[in-house]
Amino acid sequence: MKIIEGVEFPDGVVELVETVVNKAHLVAGKECVFKADGQIRAAVEGATRTTKGNGVFLMIAPREHGATIIKRKAYSSGRMRFELTENSIAEVLRDLPTWYKNVKASLDESGRSAASKSDKKNPAWTRDELILTLEFYFRVPPWKVNGNHPEILKLSEELKHLSAFTDPPDAVRYRNSNGTYMKLMNFQSLDPTRGGRGLKSASRGDREVWDEFEDRRDELTKAAAAIRAVISNPKLIQEAQEVDGPDTDDITEAPEGRVLTRLHRVRERNAKLAKRKKDHVFKKTGALRCEACQFDFVARYGQDARNCIECHHIMPLSQLPEHTKTTLDDLALVCANCHRVIHKRKQWLTIAELRKLLQQSGTVSNEQAAVIPE
Repeated sequence: MKIIEGVEFPDGVVELVETVVNKAHLVAGKECVFKADGQIRAAVEGATRTTKGNGVFLMIAPREHGATIIKRKAYSSGRMRFELTENSIAEVLRDLPTWYKNVKASLDESGRSAASKSDKKNPAWTRDELILTLEFYFRVPPWKVNGNHPEILKLSEELKHLSAFTDPPDAVRYRNSNGTYMKLMNFQSLDPTRGGRGLKSASRGDREVWDEFEDRRDELTKAAAAIRAVISNPKLIQEAQEVDGPDTDDITEAPEGRVLTRLHRVRERNAKLAKRKKDHVFKKTGALRCEACQFDFVARYGQDARNCIECHHIMPLSQLPEHTKTTLDDLALVCANCHRVIHKRKQWLTIAELRKLLQQSGTVSNEQAAVIPE
């Protein structure tokens, strides 16, 4: 047995309970967790520590050989109770930020109802959200379902999980089933096979995603599957949130959306792996050349310039969530200029495509290109 936050738990669930408590600390702060009625509870700012309903988004109670967790249903006042196990903890960790935002949105620091905030508009739909919704449109046409259909409700919940990468001012209304269904109807108005039916308020973002993926359904399916793989995995969500600096720091958002772009950026900024890649290439070739333009940093500037060359992650974005461990073969060495050019187009260039452009301009000769690894 071990005491956690003043409550004693069986040894078999200690690690699970500590993981959830640590996540609660990370999301809402250490002051949110407290002991009440022999349970661990967590409350957001503005809730009293004796409140059993409003304000409490998590309770963990010890049992003879385990622990029971009671959580709020996302975006509702309902509750769910289930055993805390290796299988259920993934859902707990994934949804904890959502519960926190939901409860905090329902409270005002002065104790007023959140109704006074309901006039605040939710942010414009992100590319990731539009990709998920368009992929759904082609699978489940809106004229065959309604806003209360189970598949629409499921899509709405998926979109809400993307709030981990946005800051919706109205967490209750954010991407609810009605708004989700309306977005499907926006896409229907763009569908030439539907004779102009649907809602006529399609945005520029709606049109851009429709135009890009209408005839590229396979790529749309892969992108949507990759986004879902990230938002259903707490570890991948956390990894994608760890990128330093702005999302668009010298990089144009890829057609596959912000989440996969961020995950790509995190993977290629892995300092330890980048050093291993540079050491490996230098030991093998005695040089550190840009694989696009052939510029050799060590030959030009000496050993002190070894850290100046950058690493580019070459794996397709739709495959990133499947391969959680980046290898040396996933990285290519490029100079900063070539790296920026690769990422400046909406459809990112491959190193081979950039090298071809450099050959056409005469910057890289055919002889130089022949010694650059593919």
